Amino acid sequence: MQPEEWFEEDWRPVMHPRYTHDTGVRCPNERCVANQPSEMRYLPQRFNVIAGMPPRLRCAWCDYELEPAVIGTSEAFDGPINRRKYHPARSRWAATIRPENLLFFSSVEAAEAAGFRPGAV
Repeated sequence: MQPEEWFEEDWRPVMHPRYTHDTGVRCPNERCVANQPSEMRYLPQRFNVIAGMPPRLRCAWCDYELEPAVIGTSEAFDGPINRRKYHPARSRWAATIRPENLLFFSSVEAAEAAGFRPGAV
């Protein structure tokens, strides 16, 4: 039996893309295994990107969802430094970033520390 046959015809499992950038975002769930002092050295923070506006991150370890404070684009690293801009997560400019290029930051300070500057609201 093929995996596609396991589900009703009109329902398919949704695969969310993995967020692979290390931008300092941490799971806010205190009980998450990745936040336990004994495991922090061995388990990296891992998230899946949940589509929507604003997009959300879901912890791969505990399924806790979080909404980042600001969003940037990974395309900025390939271009001139003046393209490194961040936007509030709920701004219309953040919605124009392709899902595979999203960079999530936990705070404005974290985005600025990564070399980003404020963009349009």
